Amino acid sequence: MLFLAAQQPAAVRRTSPGDSFERAKQLAWLNNWAEASRVLARLQRSGRLELDERNRTLARAVEIRGNIESLSLPSAAGELDRLLATEAARDDQNLRLQILAMKGDVEFQYDLAAAEKTWREVERLAGDIGNSGWEARAGGELGCIAFLNGQAFTALKKVSASLIRAEAYNDVAEKMKRLTALGEGLAEFGRPADALRFFDRALALSSEQPDAYFPFTAYLGKARLLLERGSNEGRSMLVKGLADARRQNQKVRESRILIVLGDDAVRVSNTKDALKWFSTAVEVARSTGLGRIEAEAGSKLASVLVQRGELDQAAERARASVAAAEKSGDLYHLPLDLAALAEIEVSRGDFRAAGAAYDKATQLVRSLFEDLPNARHESTVVATMGRVFQDYFKFAIDTLHNPNKAFEILESARARGLVDRIRLSQAAGQAETERRDPAMMRLVAVLNR
Repeated sequence: MLFLAAQQPAAVRRTSPGDSFERAKQLAWLNNWAEASRVLARLQRSGRLELDERNRTLARAVEIRGNIESLSLPSAAGELDRLLATEAARDDQNLRLQILAMKGDVEFQYDLAAAEKTWREVERLAGDIGNSGWEARAGGELGCIAFLNGQAFTALKKVSASLIRAEAYNDVAEKMKRLTALGEGLAEFGRPADALRFFDRALALSSEQPDAYFPFTAYLGKARLLLERGSNEGRSMLVKGLADARRQNQKVRESRILIVLGDDAVRVSNTKDALKWFSTAVEVARSTGLGRIEAEAGSKLASVLVQRGELDQAAERARASVAAAEKSGDLYHLPLDLAALAEIEVSRGDFRAAGAAYDKATQLVRSLFEDLPNARHESTVVATMGRVFQDYFKFAIDTLHNPNKAFEILESARARGLVDRIRLSQAAGQAETERRDPAMMRLVAVLNR
């Protein structure tokens, strides 16, 4: 890289003192893509950025990744794909590795199958060229994808292993991402206290390393859990986060905050605000190709419409959410979306459509068991997916008056785990889960230190 020695005209905006191409690459490694892109833009405007083809290709990729919140995700992934086809990316394996990782990041937001394929290529290529840092990062990303594919046990192993390797390499950005991922998983499985500790650790690392990316997911996860406790701090965090996201045109963040605000409105029985927040989240997510977020917001919106008695609109919205979840590849949450659709169809009196949705949901949940090594882990998934089986069971008994069908549902759910979930209180249920799965709880305890 060459820097122009001549003094630039006063009209040209000057760079910051520390701006350089190496600085931009360092920020990119820390996942601070937005600032890396800004550094490159300042260098280019000042005339101090003169790059060969290899670094021009990298700079363009960083620019795309740094502005991803305001771009169409499929279009961004397509442009990164075109960069991968350039001679520079074909000849330079390290460059190829970095662009692949950016592409995998983008695809994760809207197409899990594509993201998994890309991250497997990152993992393979990193192993081939001996880049242990990227190999570890790829393992962590594949763990997060495994979770959304319903492979909870595989996800825990991969994400935990990635965190341990990140600790060994002192990879700050990766540590923040994996702490956040574990926090999200714990929150999903009903362990908010442990989840908060992981979120706080990620946020503390961010404070210690201001050059690294800001772990927004940890920030949002903490705000959500605090809101569920009725804390004003959680609301303040969301209000500030929403204002920042809108000011910076960060669509992913905006849509995710809107969903949490909608959840809080539901919690306090404010259906008017809930309708507003969820509707806006759907619109924002759809406009930028955020299929998983659209599915989540749409399913919640459908529930609010049911409360308002607008059943036909609710069914339409729920079907759109199922379609968005299927398209994005979110197999973990898809059964819950299908169960929500089935419940609406029951309310509408369309029992055939309800039965079809419940059947598909339970088939998907059964497929989740294939990844689990023993009954202890099966009961964890049954507990999380309990609503699917409980509602289907109730439908078979109360609506269809079909005890044989009800028995089949119990069998498919591994009746013992489902019955435990029904009978025990939430606190007792958590204790039971811990007793059955001490290995998982020991791992959480170790990582929580």
